[in-house]
Amino acid sequence: MQVKETAVQRSDWLSVMSLTAGTFMLVTSELMPVGLLDPIAAELDISRGHAGWMITAPGMIAALVAPFASLLARAVDRRLLLVALSLMVAIADTVVAFAPNVLTLLAGRMLLGASVAGFWTFAAAVGRRLVTQRSGDRAVTIILMGISVGTVMGVPAGTMLGDATGWRCAFITIACIAGAVALAQSLLLPALPMRQILSLRDLGRFLLIPQASLGYLACALGSAGHFAAYTFLAPFLTQQVGLQLSQLGWTLAACGVAGGIGTFAAGVAAQRRLSASYMISAIVMAGSIAAASITCAEPLASVAATVLWGTAFASIQTCIQIWTFRVAPERFEIGSALMVTVYHVALAAGSFAGGELVDRLGIDSAFTLGSLLALACVIPIAVSNVRFPRPTSTSASDT
Repeated sequence: MQVKETAVQRSDWLSVMSLTAGTFMLVTSELMPVGLLDPIAAELDISRGHAGWMITAPGMIAALVAPFASLLARAVDRRLLLVALSLMVAIADTVVAFAPNVLTLLAGRMLLGASVAGFWTFAAAVGRRLVTQRSGDRAVTIILMGISVGTVMGVPAGTMLGDATGWRCAFITIACIAGAVALAQSLLLPALPMRQILSLRDLGRFLLIPQASLGYLACALGSAGHFAAYTFLAPFLTQQVGLQLSQLGWTLAACGVAGGIGTFAAGVAAQRRLSASYMISAIVMAGSIAAASITCAEPLASVAATVLWGTAFASIQTCIQIWTFRVAPERFEIGSALMVTVYHVALAAGSFAGGELVDRLGIDSAFTLGSLLALACVIPIAVSNVRFPRPTSTSASDT
């Protein structure tokens, strides 16, 4: 009997890993332009700031689609939805790879945004359903590790592949990976019928929870700060720090490894001190973005600060997922949908604001904005601690 139970548990964790593969290909697809802005801008004859729209466009679409994803999906089997969304990523990346002009390219990126909205809405909630109640936080942490793996392997590999064979080849490659992920999910995920049908009223009810609103405000400030600067990390490292393209790939890989460490560390620390973990991560991110810019004349120091930045932002992402669940465990899917909207509005706003500053004042101004917004992320969490009871403890994740 024990052998049978162990086998079932292993099957459950394989299903979780298929969702991790999904977050890997999503983050790789969404952030791949970060390392390829210059060649894309050159081939399509657009400015670097306008090339940054490749980050802004999917963020805007994801923000619009996410709140309605659960409402439109209703009782549809979540397994079928996740497989379909992974296939949409493959199609979106294929459109980008063969885009003859900037309008077609942005159309592909907007399709990606719709895919991102749906996948992020359902993935974390589904991950908790695949394992025991007590393992819920661990499952979410593992799913979020796909972000770090995507940064470790995907974005740097895309940068190096784009340098060697062209940016279009990089997008074709990730399209093939997305197709393989969809196949794996179709084989590994069990049937996941929806337990309850959500309504528009549920969206409003969740936002009326004070801790939910404050947590989302912190997420918005931190994410906007990150993408105001991160969108232009590649040109910053190559032009102001002086790294070669090969060194850029290794630096982004180091950021990804650091992000993996940050995700794991936050998953452990947040179980005991969620608010403190959130605030410390925000302070570290603000300081490291500023330090990267200030020390750009010293490559080792600037790269070290950039790597620390990757650790801190990954920690923030883990904290907001756990925060969302603990605020209202029974409404986690709708909470995830709203979190996707907040995150991608912030991504789009931060990337756009950073692009406008870069075109007018230079890259350093985008890093200054990013640092200030990251620091402001501390305020809503501090207010939540003072004015309202803390989110439920670890036991809440077991319910």
